[in-house]
Amino acid sequence: MIMIEIKSLFGGWKKVDKETALKYSRHIYSNATAIKDKVSYINSERLKGIKFTEEELKNEN
Repeated sequence: MIMIEIKSLFGGWKKVDKETALKYSRHIYSNATAIKDKVSYINSERLKGIKFTEEELKNEN
């Protein structure tokens, strides 16, 4: 099983499941206004063990 981690603003890295990582990434994607390439930022700076596409982050279903 692949370990998935998200980087929170104040707590460092936290182990999560895929659904939690997707919800967290969608929140950043929809609320971050000063970041130009949000998908790249999320995948490189906020996630370990998984990467999401722009389509996955846009689709809320």
